[in-house]
Amino acid sequence: MEYLKQIFSEMVDESGLAILGAGIGANDLLSRFIRLYSEPSYLVFVLNISTTQQDLIIEELSFEKNVQLPKTITDETSSQRISKYLSGGVIFASSQVLLMDLLCKRIPQHLISGILVSNAHKISEPYITESFILRLFRQSNKTGFIKAITENSSNFMWDFCKIDRVMRYLFVKKLWLWPRFEKKIKESLDIHKLEVIELSIPLTDSMESIQTAIVQVVRDCLAELQNRSGFDFSNLTMDDILYKSFDVSIKSQLKSSIVSISQSVQQMISNLETLRKLINLLYRYDCVNFYRFLESIRSNQAALNTNSWLWLETASIIFEEAKARVFK
Repeated sequence: MEYLKQIFSEMVDESGLAILGAGIGANDLLSRFIRLYSEPSYLVFVLNISTTQQDLIIEELSFEKNVQLPKTITDETSSQRISKYLSGGVIFASSQVLLMDLLCKRIPQHLISGILVSNAHKISEPYITESFILRLFRQSNKTGFIKAITENSSNFMWDFCKIDRVMRYLFVKKLWLWPRFEKKIKESLDIHKLEVIELSIPLTDSMESIQTAIVQVVRDCLAELQNRSGFDFSNLTMDDILYKSFDVSIKSQLKSSIVSISQSVQQMISNLETLRKLINLLYRYDCVNFYRFLESIRSNQAALNTNSWLWLETASIIFEEAKARVFK
C-alpha cells in the first residue's frame, strides 16, 4: 500500500506516536520497522506487543531472505539474556524482564538504538511498566528513538486529553494522524472494494422481551442518574444504549465535572455497566448460561442492597422471561 510507504518514510527518522484508523495496517507498519532494524548493528526492543502479533511478524519475516528474525526473551537466565542483547537486532522482551535488566544494568543502554511500542494507546498512566521502561531509557539515552503505533483511535475519544498523556508517558513530541478518510488511504482502499454479505439471525420473542425490558431499565436508571448528578443524558439514543460504550461516555462526562461524584452516583454508573453487559450476554450466551448469570446477580446479597434496578417492576420481566426460556 502506498500510504504505508509514506507513513513509514515520515516516521523513519523521527520519534513519535502514529495513530492509524482501524484495519489500515498497524501491524504491517510495525513489521516494516522490525525488518529495517533486524541487523546486528542495531539493538531495538519491541514493547507491549501480544504473542499473536509476535507470531504473525516472525512468520511473515521467515519467508524473506537475509533477514535476521526477532529474538524473544521470556525466562532465560541473565547470562543468556545478556548474550542476546549483545548480539543486536530486534528483541521481543516481556516488560517485567526488560525492566529488571534495565534496573540491574544488564543492558548497555548507550547501545540501544531505540524502542518500538505497539498498542500505544495503553501507555496512558505513569505507573504502567512500559512507561517506567521508557522513562529509564530516555533518562540514560537521549539519542535513541521511540516510535509508537496504535490503530485504536477510538480509545482516545473518551478520556480528557488522553493523547497528551500518552505522548507524555511515551516521551515523544511528534504526532501522526492517519484516519481511514485520509485521501491517500481512501484512494488505496477504493481500488479493491470489498463485497460485504450480511447474515443475521432474528431474535426470539423471549429475547426481544428481555431486550426491551433491559432498555427500559437502562432508561429508568439514566433518569435517576440525571436527577442525582444534574447532567443531561437525553441525547442518548437507542443505538447508543445498545451498541456504543454509553457507560464510558457517561463516565467521561462526570469525570470532567469539578463537582465531586457521590457514592450513589457511582453506584448508578456501576448499574449501567451491569445492564450493558446483560445486553451483550443476551446475544452471546445460550439461555442456560444467561439465566445462570442473572441468578448470580440476584443471589448476591450486596447486589440486592445496592442495585436499585433489581427492584424495578420492569426488571422482573427480565428474570421471568429468562427463566421461561430454560424451563418452558
